[in-house]
Amino acid sequence: MTQPKHELARPPVLHNKPSLWAEIWKKRTLYLFISPFFLLFAVFGIFPIIYSLYLSFHNWSGLGERTFVGLSNFQYLITDAGFWQAVGNTFAIWFLSSIPMLFFALVIAFLLNLPSLTGRGTYRTLFFITNVTSIVAVAIIFETIFSNQYADELLAFPCRNWFA
Repeated sequence: MTQPKHELARPPVLHNKPSLWAEIWKKRTLYLFISPFFLLFAVFGIFPIIYSLYLSFHNWSGLGERTFVGLSNFQYLITDAGFWQAVGNTFAIWFLSSIPMLFFALVIAFLLNLPSLTGRGTYRTLFFITNVTSIVAVAIIFETIFSNQYADELLAFPCRNWFA
């Protein structure tokens, strides 16, 4: 018995994909481990931004009662010559420092990657050592601060046993 040539194709079998909440529940331990970051980010990152936006619509000296002023703070800001001077200075500093710095960084990176350059490793080390030395300097400063031996002499505060 032969099958007809014009037989209808079977529809593909669709696998039931679990819902988003089912996936989240399955990986709840991972979310529990990363939750401190999101909690700290919300408290120290998102909340201050939202609260600052809320305060921008109020007149408040930092103590006492807040009075809602609406957009009048922004109207004052737009008409203030000092604000526009600060904006102009910001863009001037950005334009005069960032763009040349990026250009020279790309030129130096290109030159350091030339195959014909002799001593490439030495030049790369000399450029990278500035990153390392600043970290070492900070480490030495903190070691001195927390050291029982030098804290009295250098910083003029009583010696404490920080790690006991």
